[in-house]
Amino acid sequence: MKQDFIVQEMEHIVEGAKAERFAVLKKRDAVMYKKKFEDADSLLADFRELLDYRSHKCSEPNDVPRTATNEKAETRNKAWEDEVRRLRTENERLTSEKNSEISALLAEKNFIWNQYNKLEHDMNEQLRSKRTEIELGNEKIRAFMSNIEELQSSNTDKDKTIATLKTEIAKLESGLVKKSEELFKLSRELELLKKSGSASVTPLLRQFTSASEPPKHRTDRKTVTFKEEPQSSQALEKRSSKRKAGDSISGAPKLFTSSFKVPKLKTSSPLVI
Repeated sequence: MKQDFIVQEMEHIVEGAKAERFAVLKKRDAVMYKKKFEDADSLLADFRELLDYRSHKCSEPNDVPRTATNEKAETRNKAWEDEVRRLRTENERLTSEKNSEISALLAEKNFIWNQYNKLEHDMNEQLRSKRTEIELGNEKIRAFMSNIEELQSSNTDKDKTIATLKTEIAKLESGLVKKSEELFKLSRELELLKKSGSASVTPLLRQFTSASEPPKHRTDRKTVTFKEEPQSSQALEKRSSKRKAGDSISGAPKLFTSSFKVPKLKTSSPLVI
């Protein structure tokens, strides 16, 4: 909008300069022609005065005799003809001078007018080029603004996508934390089960091995088992109490009931996770 206003202002300036130049030329022509008319009027007045003077001089009464008058009339006519010839020559000379001056002024006027037309053409070309540049600049600005809008919309979409991904990542992280806690609880329960299972399986294995040994060794092993049974029962009670405490604290579901029986194992090797 501002650029269009500048272009209009330049057009008004050019039109004003054109009108002012045209007015100056017209004023100069008017002054020149007025001066020519004044010179012609003064020259015509001089001719009229000269003719009046000659006619008045010719019409004067003759105080001299006729013979002298005739002689003087011939000389007067001859002088009159010479004067008229001189005046004609002078008039032709003045006319030629005035015509040459008029021709020079007309040539100058044509030159100035051509220069003015050339200047006007150049100014119009500059205005046209400026308009073209302004239009191209406006197109570039519009394209730039559309690119900015597209980038803003794409950034908004990207921000929405990033926010959605962050929300999903937070959900996955919270789920992972819960799963890790559950896994930790299950691993603790499994360790407790392993410990309680190994403690309950050892007396059964010892009884099974004592049945296949000789009586001497059997009596020795019985004494050993009888000595160790109180400790193992106490350990089982402690472990079971710890397990109950862990279950009550963690709140995890119980994997085995009270009627669960430990299966008999062939070997006494510990379980591997």
